[in-house]
Amino acid sequence: MPSSLIAIILTSSVVAGFVSFVLNMYKEERLLRRQKLEALYLHTSNWIRSLGGFGLNYGFAMQGKLTLNQVYDMTIKNGHDEKNNFENMNILVGVYFPRLQGVLDELMKCRESLVALIKIFEQRYKNGETNGSVLLPEFKEIMDRLDDIEKKFKNAIFQEAALVNRPWAKLWH
Repeated sequence: MPSSLIAIILTSSVVAGFVSFVLNMYKEERLLRRQKLEALYLHTSNWIRSLGGFGLNYGFAMQGKLTLNQVYDMTIKNGHDEKNNFENMNILVGVYFPRLQGVLDELMKCRESLVALIKIFEQRYKNGETNGSVLLPEFKEIMDRLDDIEKKFKNAIFQEAALVNRPWAKLWH
């Protein structure tokens, strides 16, 4: 067998092996990113649901349907997974999906607005002003914004999934 033919066969084998390696690596990367997106979606859903429930309890207290102590008890009872969902959501966005950081920042600003309003209510409540109905319009606006941001965040996750699922997509920008 001539040496040039052996060289061609060896080169072809090396190229085929390299292409096979790259394709398998790409397939594994897509699978990993798909799994991470699914986890992000679940952590986001759970955390927003917890935040919404937390806010609604305070909304009921503002209306006089719950006392502040009842809200505190409910927060302790229902808040055990919130921290894990929050941390997982942050790490997934920070490490795997930095394009989603903007919508995560919007979500954090909404949470900060809700917490600031709750602090105002708690301070008034502790000073004897248990009727928080004056705060309800702002409360409703924050909760509506939370709902809008949730939809926006989930849509951004779906758009990211479309990139991951697209064959030969450039996944890392």
